[in-house]
Amino acid sequence: MRTPRRIGAATLFVFVVWALAQTAAADLITDLGVIPTPFSPNGNGVFDSTAIHYVLGAEADVEVTIRDSEGVELDQYFFPAQGGGEHSVWWNGTVEGSVVPDGEYRIGVEADPLGGPPEEDEVTCVVDTRAPEVIDFEAVPSRFSPDGDGVADSLFVFLLLDHVDPSDQIVLSVIDTSGADVASLLSGTGIDSAAIYWDGRDDGGGVVSDDLYIIELEARDAAGNLTEDGRLIDLDTLPPLLAAYLTDPESDEIRVADTLALTAGRAYDRAGVVSMEISDDGESWEDLAFSSPDSLPAFTVRWAATVACTTCVQTGLDETRTFSVRGRDGSPTATGQGYVNTEATANPVVTFHVVFDVAGPDHVSTVVTDDDAVYRPGETITIESTFDATGYDVTADFSMVDSEFEESAVDVTPLAGGVYRVEYTISLENTFVPVSVAPVTVTATDDFERSDSGVVPVSVVEGGSGGEGLTVDANSFDPTAGEDVTISYGAASDGLIVDVFNMAGVLVRKLDAEGASSVMWNGKNQNGEIVASGVYFLWIRTNDSDNVRKVAVVK
Repeated sequence: MRTPRRIGAATLFVFVVWALAQTAAADLITDLGVIPTPFSPNGNGVFDSTAIHYVLGAEADVEVTIRDSEGVELDQYFFPAQGGGEHSVWWNGTVEGSVVPDGEYRIGVEADPLGGPPEEDEVTCVVDTRAPEVIDFEAVPSRFSPDGDGVADSLFVFLLLDHVDPSDQIVLSVIDTSGADVASLLSGTGIDSAAIYWDGRDDGGGVVSDDLYIIELEARDAAGNLTEDGRLIDLDTLPPLLAAYLTDPESDEIRVADTLALTAGRAYDRAGVVSMEISDDGESWEDLAFSSPDSLPAFTVRWAATVACTTCVQTGLDETRTFSVRGRDGSPTATGQGYVNTEATANPVVTFHVVFDVAGPDHVSTVVTDDDAVYRPGETITIESTFDATGYDVTADFSMVDSEFEESAVDVTPLAGGVYRVEYTISLENTFVPVSVAPVTVTATDDFERSDSGVVPVSVVEGGSGGEGLTVDANSFDPTAGEDVTISYGAASDGLIVDVFNMAGVLVRKLDAEGASSVMWNGKNQNGEIVASGVYFLWIRTNDSDNVRKVAVVK
């Protein structure tokens, strides 16, 4: 502090001045305080230092002294000639570079003004670097199922803390794994123990979804010291999540060219998959083998089963059977059996179809939809070909009737009952015109490259109809009964020739009217043998016309 000035003979005068100044000196230090207190010089960035605040009534030299609770001086700071007004001095809770122990400290402020006696005031503060301490923190059971069955319907949370002051803030809450708040369990001050039940509902009263959650503890004292802790819990009310391995992700079927099929899939549940079962009627269930390969994520198993079609062996025909797979987890339930998949659960049974495709495609029929099967360039040929099932890859070959044939120009439309509509427009540049009778082959191929085909004959002619005066006197006849069919073109029938083709496009008989206006077919082939029953095509030509008609041989 300053050394008192010596004024000699003026001592009495000074005394009088000093006496008169006592009233003003009493207000030299005002509003002394420490903010914050307690504080925690632990380097965590929260309340790491405290401000010693005071107001000077006049300019003075200031000395700030740090003492412990017993009054022992620890440190001292000197601030010369501070002006009147507000002042703050920061203390970081250290003495000679070391943090002082937790406890109460006395902060003394002495002000020595010019021309007046010094004044001293004192305030206390608390150093506190110790956060509330967790003695016990439990959340049991770690997996619970609030489904109302009386077993593990709620979560019990027990908390025991030490070093808790009445002002310490204690908060217990439920958060999800992303850190979002779900439910508040406890919020208060000075709480050193708690026992709480959580029923799986959020703060709005709604039941939360199945998921992993964290019971989070935050305990913060007045000095800003924070204790954080958490317990991971699993809310589980659902059976395993199931999937079946299918060749086509957009299909629910497995197709095999055999009477046996290997089926497989996955099952996932955080409570563990306890068992897997398969059924072909939804009533009787058989155990499925399952394993937990290292290649799969945690809590995931792979199941597999071989299923058979016994009727396929007996009949050799294709058959589709429906199978269902369910699982059971390890969650606590009233039955003690865990949760199992049903059609009504949020994770239902997984259902898929197995197509035992033992037989390849089977052709039934192929016909043109027009009565005469005669077409001209630019016209569309429409064919309906029937096979034993839908789902085949169907193609058609028109290369025998169109020199410009391109497979991409064929339009195939699947209809019900295994029927496929095939449409093709004859090109205007077709150099095959006229075409007597040529076969169109329609082929169905399955997923296993097995195929079957049907053939239908068609004709392509030039120009207009050319059918004026043409008559065929019968649509059907029986050659074994002496019946025949007569083809006539009237008087203008120069060069009348008729070629007879069967449905396969094979030439059966060639008839030449030899200048006559008509010609008769007796139902015999070139060898004089009566042809088989069926539909035959008559390619009728003169010097200026070209037509095709159908006739049936019925015996």
